This record gives sequence, structure tokens and C-alpha cells, in this order.
Amino acid sequence: MAAAKANASFTVEDLTLLQAKPKKELADEFQSSFESLTFKLDHINTAICDHGGRIRSLKEEATTIDQHHKELAGKYNALQKDNGWLKDKLADLEGQSRRLKIQIIG
Repeated sequence: MAAAKANASFTVEDLTLLQAKPKKELADEFQSSFESLTFKLDHINTAICDHGGRIRSLKEEATTIDQHHKELAGKYNALQKDNGWLKDKLADLEGQSRRLKIQIIG
């Protein structure tokens, strides 16, 4: 029993050292995890900023394309109107030509 008492006697300093070791390991592990999360957060933040720039660029390009589309639509409508007028004029000229070639014999 005396041997058990000799082995079981710890000083406050021994207990503090035993308690400090896991705290240090936990603190190191938490620090490592925190640094890893900080790195990931920075990476995500950079990706979000890049995507934001791409979205702005796409919006600008969409606006430019929309303006170009409106211009082309206006030109298309004008060409359709001109084409209709030219078809009517061609039909009139063809009719006039036919009328002038008719010879009345009699």
C-alpha cells in the first residue's frame, strides 16, 4: 500500500503540466483549423469577387447586344418597307409594260 501511495502522489505542478499539455494541443489544433478556414474563406471571397466582375461584364455585353439588336430590328423594318414598295413598283411597271405591248388589230 505504501507503494501505491508513492505512485499516486502528484504535486499541483504535475497536475498543471498534465492539464496544460492537452490545452496546448487543443489550442494548436484550433489555430490550425482557424487558419485553414481563413484560407478557405479568402479563396471563396476571391471567387465571389471574380464572379461579380464576370457578371458585370456579362451585363454590359448584354446591354450592348440589346442595343445592337434594336438597331438591326429598325433596319430590318425599314428594309421590309422598302422591299414592299419595290415589289409594288415592279408589279406596276410590269403591268404598264404589258399594257403598252398590246396591239389592237381590227
